[in-house]
Amino acid sequence: MSRRQVQAPCVASCSDFGFYRPQLCRSRPCRRRVSGDLTPRDFLAIRSRLRKDRDYWELVEAGESVLLQAQELVQQTNVRTLDAIHLASAMIFKSESRLTIPFITGDTKQRDAAHLLGFTVIWVE
Repeated sequence: MSRRQVQAPCVASCSDFGFYRPQLCRSRPCRRRVSGDLTPRDFLAIRSRLRKDRDYWELVEAGESVLLQAQELVQQTNVRTLDAIHLASAMIFKSESRLTIPFITGDTKQRDAAHLLGFTVIWVE
């Protein structure tokens, strides 16, 4: 599920930097750029770093167990669908690997849900 609705100021600002797809305008760097918390120079540096890092990303399909767990999380907590998928993925990884991993987020609702689920949370501002 993807939201296609964005506020006009974000679209204008993001398109100036090459972000034409509305879902990308909802990203934290863009929101911070629009609000003035992020300078144009820093925004471009982040965008450049992400482009370089993409070569090292591996696309992992969310399996049925992740989606079922995410569906439960949406109903039980106050998180959005994509946040629930991230949390469910971390939960399943933690369970199957038996590793204690921190949950890193800059999203308040996601942080609160991760705490409720027993994760050690690393907060990113």
